[in-house]
Amino acid sequence: MTVVDLFGGYQFLDNTLGVTGRLTTVVFEDALQEQLSATSFGAQLGLTYRIEQMAKFHLVSEINTNRIEKIQYRMFGLVDLDFWM
Repeated sequence: MTVVDLFGGYQFLDNTLGVTGRLTTVVFEDALQEQLSATSFGAQLGLTYRIEQMAKFHLVSEINTNRIEKIQYRMFGLVDLDFWM
């Protein structure tokens, strides 16, 4: 498997809000089942909101395409908690 991943992000309003972007290309091969070999292209856009110093909310939207599945679209939310003392 070969992966190319370009990622970038920007934080603003004293690190309260953030935006991230990602472009990916993945080449995957299956030696046993040739029909499962393909190249996938994808893009991702994420927004981050820092609730407190110890908590962030992430909202991510992602789209991928390859020969096996023409369009894959996902949207998910994540709460990131940091209780390090």
